[in-house]
Amino acid sequence: MKLTTLDFYYLEQCSKRWAEEPLKEEIQDPTRELMRKVLLMKAIGRESSWNFPGIASIWDQIFWQNKDINQQSIRESVQGILAARQLYKRLPKGNLESYSSKNLFSSLSNGILLSSSSDFLLSYPDRYEAWIYYHGTPKRIRRSPLVALEHYLIYQKIRDAHQKPFYLVIYYSSTKRRRVIHFRVRNDQSVDECRKVVYNLADRAKRKIYYPSIGEHCKKCNIKC
Repeated sequence: MKLTTLDFYYLEQCSKRWAEEPLKEEIQDPTRELMRKVLLMKAIGRESSWNFPGIASIWDQIFWQNKDINQQSIRESVQGILAARQLYKRLPKGNLESYSSKNLFSSLSNGILLSSSSDFLLSYPDRYEAWIYYHGTPKRIRRSPLVALEHYLIYQKIRDAHQKPFYLVIYYSSTKRRRVIHFRVRNDQSVDECRKVVYNLADRAKRKIYYPSIGEHCKKCNIKC
């Protein structure tokens, strides 16, 4: 069984909804692709040359590919580039290394393959950051197991993970709005504490015991409990 950390996140919220309303992949927003290019493919050159005109050029390449020019698309492009500019201001500064998150996975003992939901992993001299594209709030993320789940995968794949703090960065942008979501949450749990969170949710998923759980997520739920 292949699951992601976001699968476990929704399972913890309400197992009944998770079972009956499958998790949908987040829309491939142009800003998300821009961030991937900037941080993974170095599309605008060396870190010292990162600037807003360079990012605007990459935005045009991504956004206008196979798209008609009309009033709506122009408006979406303007809103999108303004949102991208906000994220640009939050781009990492200083020494860092960026990696794809494709190798962040772990085979659990109960037959579940758990993989990261992050788009990329950043390594600084003083911390690790896993970036997830998600429309969430600091309060909701802090109360959830998502940070511990991602931290567990870091522990599994990086030998010296315990030597530097770990942060989960949530970012989100859309051409429908100019404001962006960007915040980070630190996790100080040990590998054993993170493992307990992972295996507790893995056991629930494996046993397939689905029951409704009342909470804020009920507002947008289509399941009739």
